[in-house]
Amino acid sequence: MYVSQGLLPESALETAAFLDRINGIWDLLNSCQSQRAGPKAPICAANMHQCKSALLRHADWVNQWQFRDCRGVTRQWLPVKEGLVRTLRGTASLVCQLIEKEGFSYVRTRRFQQDHLENLFCQIRSGRGSANGHPEPWQAICQLRIASLAMSLMT
Repeated sequence: MYVSQGLLPESALETAAFLDRINGIWDLLNSCQSQRAGPKAPICAANMHQCKSALLRHADWVNQWQFRDCRGVTRQWLPVKEGLVRTLRGTASLVCQLIEKEGFSYVRTRRFQQDHLENLFCQIRSGRGSANGHPEPWQAICQLRIASLAMSLMT
């Protein structure tokens, strides 16, 4: 829209296309609700082959990335690239395994991510409202006990 209005240069379309594709990757890796439709719908037998194909297409696209540093040196490999390719291919394989061989009716790929562990560590670091990025071991243990107790009371 901004390009068509002359507020951004034509080259911004390349960035928009890149971000749109990355957003599609995140949607596939972040399906979350069993009753949801659209891009974050869970992967099930009906859409499994389409999702697997998309995941593998994205993995091939990421595998073609090249990285240029501030000196203009181009590299083919960075850990983030390898991690994303492995995540995409592994998710495609795991989803098929769970649905076809293990009999799952659907798979929510969000459950494969680290978000829950990161949220726990965030609770530990921000215990009792104070921001403590480097808690002492005894503080971390205390916050972990409090978080565990709170979770057990919720269930």
